[in-house]
Amino acid sequence: DGRDVDTISLGFVLCMLGVGTCVGVFCMAFTVALLDWCRLHANWQTASSRRLCEVAYSAYLVQGLVLPLIVYGYAEALAALGHPTYFRPGSWASATRLPEAALVLGWLATSTLSVIGCWALGALLRCIPGLSNVL
Repeated sequence: DGRDVDTISLGFVLCMLGVGTCVGVFCMAFTVALLDWCRLHANWQTASSRRLCEVAYSAYLVQGLVLPLIVYGYAEALAALGHPTYFRPGSWASATRLPEAALVLGWLATSTLSVIGCWALGALLRCIPGLSNVL
């Protein structure tokens, strides 16, 4: 935002360090408490959850293949709707301005399709003889 680093006071820095430390301790304590609650109250198993557990690792592994394809499809759909994406030279961030609805719908679509695609492809890969023992 153009502010100079020299204008930030030492008191502000110390206050932010204290807040960051407290938030970090809370985060770790809450995570442990949530894990313990799940151990006590959410420790159940069904045929569906057993199957999902078997496919989880392969679904994780195929994310790198599925996600770029879905995001590429979203970018192509945006271009077809008149919103081509572009990048300024030397920049990794897109300079494209999109309507908020396009961003929200794109996030929902890519999130949903990527979860379905990763789990489906992971399940299909586990059907290949020999891979079910590895994945």
